Amino acid sequence: MRKLSAKEWWEELQGISYVPTQQICAALSLAQVLEKPILVEGPPGAGKTSLAKAAARVLGAKLVRLQCYEGIDASRALYEYNYGKQLLYLNALRDRVSQVLNGTKSLAEAVDVLDREAPFWGEEFLVRRPVLEALAPVDGKPRVLLVDEVDRSDREFEALLLEALSDWAVSIPEFGTIVAREKPLVLLTSNRTRDLSDALRRRCLYLWLDLPDRERETKIIRAQVPGASERFARKVAEFLAEYRKASPKHVPSVAEAIELAAALLATSGEEFGASEIEAALAVFAKNKDDVRLGVRAAEKLFKDSGEREERGAESA
Repeated sequence: MRKLSAKEWWEELQGISYVPTQQICAALSLAQVLEKPILVEGPPGAGKTSLAKAAARVLGAKLVRLQCYEGIDASRALYEYNYGKQLLYLNALRDRVSQVLNGTKSLAEAVDVLDREAPFWGEEFLVRRPVLEALAPVDGKPRVLLVDEVDRSDREFEALLLEALSDWAVSIPEFGTIVAREKPLVLLTSNRTRDLSDALRRRCLYLWLDLPDRERETKIIRAQVPGASERFARKVAEFLAEYRKASPKHVPSVAEAIELAAALLATSGEEFGASEIEAALAVFAKNKDDVRLGVRAAEKLFKDSGEREERGAESA
């Protein structure tokens, strides 16, 4: 996997229409130099998952995603054995066991022979879950591992991750220790629904990713919505800033901002007003109270902008 400087990350990310910040580029570069994961915290919808996808595209690596939830364990995150396949294997060997064990003089010797001649814990029975797949991919190609919403998992699961994140290895009692041949780029995301342990934080670099300000959101819309002009993108970003300021129950994500801009451009073109935004409220307002807030924000924004235009005309 090629290693990039912060400047190279900046250029490469912009090249795939991702709008980075200096902090994002510095964190990605340091993660590669120091070979450490990045813990990305921030509010829901700030683009944490999108960052991992963009990093994988830049590196030409496959993205392996581990979605965390309460109760997740090693069998879903690290590895498990295909017990059904083992049973089929055992049934197939049943008729040949006597031949395999012929000549053994003790139970211990028989067990040794079975382990050697008919191993039930070989790699062919191993099911690679996301963490093991990222550390030791079968095809040998680089991986980017996204451990998404790690704050939704239990502290016991954090402990399972520590070996993989610090030693870049997974210990399998029946098989042995698998060590990464090439260390993947790892991003863990958290919406801060609970505090993560200090042990996990110590093993990671830290990046706070907030919802974008008007300037960055304008750039994101222009980069992600074909045909969006500077003026159009800025007007959408100004509305979203006004709406978020009203503290809705569901705060629009970056992805929803892009969807809103695409919807407005497709239905109204470059020129849109409060009525066009009201018609597109279903994109970002997800309950009755938020719909009302959206209507008010649109009316206020275009009333204020109209008053500014009138004052400008009078002064001219």
